[in-house]
Amino acid sequence: MKIDLKSLVFTAIIVGTFVFLCFRADKVPYIGTYLAGDLFGEQSTLNPNGENGVLGPIAQSHYDSFMLTLWITALLCVTVGGPFVYALFAFKEKKHFDQKKDKLPKQSHGNTKVELSLIAYSTVLLFVIAFLPFGKEKIPAIEAIPYFFEGKSNREGVTTLPEKDPFTINVTGHQWWFSFHYPKQGIVTSNEMVFPINTPVKINLETNDVIHSFWVPKIAGKVDLMPGKTNSMWLYADTVGNYSGQCAEYCGDSHAYMLFRGIATTEDKFDQWVEAQKKPAEIKNLEGKAKEGYDLFMGTTLYAESKKRGMKTNPVTCATCHILGTEKDYKFEPYRKSPYPNITHFAERTTIAAGWRDSNHEEVKKWIQQPGKVKPGNRMWEKFAQAYGVITADTTQDIYNRPETEANAHYEFFTDEEANAITEFLLTLKSSDAPDWNELYGKPIQSKMQKPKTKDTDNNKASEKSAKEKLAKN
Repeated sequence: MKIDLKSLVFTAIIVGTFVFLCFRADKVPYIGTYLAGDLFGEQSTLNPNGENGVLGPIAQSHYDSFMLTLWITALLCVTVGGPFVYALFAFKEKKHFDQKKDKLPKQSHGNTKVELSLIAYSTVLLFVIAFLPFGKEKIPAIEAIPYFFEGKSNREGVTTLPEKDPFTINVTGHQWWFSFHYPKQGIVTSNEMVFPINTPVKINLETNDVIHSFWVPKIAGKVDLMPGKTNSMWLYADTVGNYSGQCAEYCGDSHAYMLFRGIATTEDKFDQWVEAQKKPAEIKNLEGKAKEGYDLFMGTTLYAESKKRGMKTNPVTCATCHILGTEKDYKFEPYRKSPYPNITHFAERTTIAAGWRDSNHEEVKKWIQQPGKVKPGNRMWEKFAQAYGVITADTTQDIYNRPETEANAHYEFFTDEEANAITEFLLTLKSSDAPDWNELYGKPIQSKMQKPKTKDTDNNKASEKSAKEKLAKN
């Protein structure tokens, strides 16, 4: 068979472009972001610059499997797609072909040898994907399944989850935020999961309402939270930092705003945080605006909205749902599954509204005053809106900017003065001994090309050495 040079050139251009896009679609001017996504973003699972300082062993094994599959996809593109594209150009109908005068090529259907060869070829490639040790961790895809869910591996030098008494965090999903229960430490917090580096962490996953999915892209995969069932996974971070996480399963109005932070820190900073979390809220010596805010929070002061409606008492207050207390005040079983966050240490967190907004005076005030505008459908908005008759139990909220949205979701339940006072109070809810995660680690890690901001370099190394000694014992 004579090779058609022109068709070969067209094939090389088309197939070559596809292979290039497989690996570096982000390099295409103007549209690279749309083709490849944000490779350097805080939730990117890719490792474009080849460094290994951020991905933990679990995320690394996923990345290794992905890259092996990508190489095989490129191979298929060349060996299968190449002949197909070449045939489109080389054997297309010629310009001056006359069906009446010119003779057609010999027509045939199917080729047993070719078909069997393609089946064998595909089977071999599937076995390669399943069983070939590849990448940094060299965990084959077939072994990566129990490794991800159970932390088990027989490969030497691979980090695993201890079978006995592992460090455990119980995660509960709510619409639309996550709570974190540390059973050994006696702590329940929300939206920010703090854990020590170089320590395998077992995560038990439950949901309080609908299906959610727990995902910290930089250091672990995703697992669904199913009603009536407890699933589990584990994670491991070898670099301190602020890792971005989110719910990865559509769960209602504000699913897109159901975020959280995974804060990996040194062992001594974690212990410092635990001790701070065990302390009660410091509310005895409040003065000025903060004291006014506390009274408004507890509902001992009549709200302006209640006065406007002729009510003698507040039909709902902040304290109706949120607690200010440690495990000594409230047993965390079953409170840890409450749909309302524990805000005893509210001001120690770097974000509000489940990671959707930074924690500062302006954002907290907006969140208190117009919760439905900041995060559509949330329970705080729903409680106040129903209590004041802005909506009924049958009202459906429209998340788009239509007239009915302005009338209910954007309703201001507190005056500026009240919202400012409550904000002043909430921002006092922190222990002077608690670590400042913003100061230590800054914003969530964007990519491996960005060095995580840290003041714990020496402690990080010491903690890593300690952790490796513990793992060796296990």
